[in-house]
Amino acid sequence: GTSRCVEPETCPSLTFANQSNQCPSPVLSSVSPFSGPFRGGTRLTITGTDLGVTVGDIVSVTVGGVNCSVQSDGYIAGAQLVCVTGSYPSGGTQSIPVNVLLNRSGSLAPSQ
Repeated sequence: GTSRCVEPETCPSLTFANQSNQCPSPVLSSVSPFSGPFRGGTRLTITGTDLGVTVGDIVSVTVGGVNCSVQSDGYIAGAQLVCVTGSYPSGGTQSIPVNVLLNRSGSLAPSQ
């Protein structure tokens, strides 16, 4: 089956035989809102899978290479994170990448 990153306490029936397993890489499924001012301050909600076991697992989030400050409120283990964008250096309309870097210390558990 597929694996996902979860807190061991949320899956008491699962046995963690190999504690050296690491969580798979995060997969982003949505970013909202899709646009914001270049001066920053936009509160982004990013959803996906394997977004850390705790908010502390999130090392950094960048939007177009600019730091997006992770917020503890709105975080849902493994599924959603919230961050506030920093100031972006140029104007105009453009698509920019969103990157999430995680500490890889979470536990690996099979999907249910």
